[in-house]
Amino acid sequence: MPTLLVAACGTEAVGVSECRDIEDARCEAGAFCTELTDVAACRRFHRDHCLHGLGVEEVGSNQVNQCVDALRRAGECARDQGPTTEPGLCATPVPSSAANVCDIVNAPELAEACAFLVAPVQ
Repeated sequence: MPTLLVAACGTEAVGVSECRDIEDARCEAGAFCTELTDVAACRRFHRDHCLHGLGVEEVGSNQVNQCVDALRRAGECARDQGPTTEPGLCATPVPSSAANVCDIVNAPELAEACAFLVAPVQ
């Protein structure tokens, strides 16, 4: 079993801090989309979960910042206009293929700004 731990915590993980930034934004927005009441616990969970990295090729900080911004806007829209609000109807629209803003929080790759989270098919 220790061998698995060593393999899982190796230094080859890509995008650890980027993963944490995205998951932190999801935790904050999730408070308006789910019954999540402990945002700090969510953030602690993902701090460790993100040690595996993003699971996609390296991404630029600009891409990550745009994704985090989209998640924050989705959360703000859920807070202000309701969790079933269509992304295009938010005060600041969130370009997305999602049916509602909370779908973006649950599956951020549905937001155009976060599409990089899906690894290309090879």
